[in-house]
Amino acid sequence: TKRKRIEQALNESEQKYRELADSFPEMIFETNLTGGLTYANRKAVDSYGFTPDDLRGRVNILDYLSPESRNRAEARLAQVLREGDIGADEYLIKRKDGTLFPAMAHTTRIMRDGKPAGVRGILVDITARKQSEETLAASEKRLRNTLDSILEGCLIFDFIWRCIYANEAVAEQG
Repeated sequence: TKRKRIEQALNESEQKYRELADSFPEMIFETNLTGGLTYANRKAVDSYGFTPDDLRGRVNILDYLSPESRNRAEARLAQVLREGDIGADEYLIKRKDGTLFPAMAHTTRIMRDGKPAGVRGILVDITARKQSEETLAASEKRLRNTLDSILEGCLIFDFIWRCIYANEAVAEQG
């Protein structure tokens, strides 16, 4: 009966972990030492387009990175396994259907018996942020083009009166 209580407590603890992980809007995952997926929460499964059958030891997270992200991710995986937490990085992630999305990944080392056993991480889809950055850059380019095309001199100063922009007309009138 003691063993049964311990097994029940363990099962309840695992269930709480899975329910907690599934409640997050971010993708949560765990891998073995080579990047083989050992756990993914519901958001990760849905975002990648996996089925439960896909997750039975056949998914390596490195295979779901764009070619330009893969080498960097392999190097960072090795660094995390050596050093532990090294911060976050951005990657271009490939879904099962081949479509890509940008994500911020933060991974930490999983230790078992004093040795690295894999990584645990959180992936945040940053598509909206990237789109906002592109929109802002396009808006700034339009503003600069407009200011550069006017005939009058235009100076822009910051809050401590440093000149942060001068158009071509200022130089010509100088």
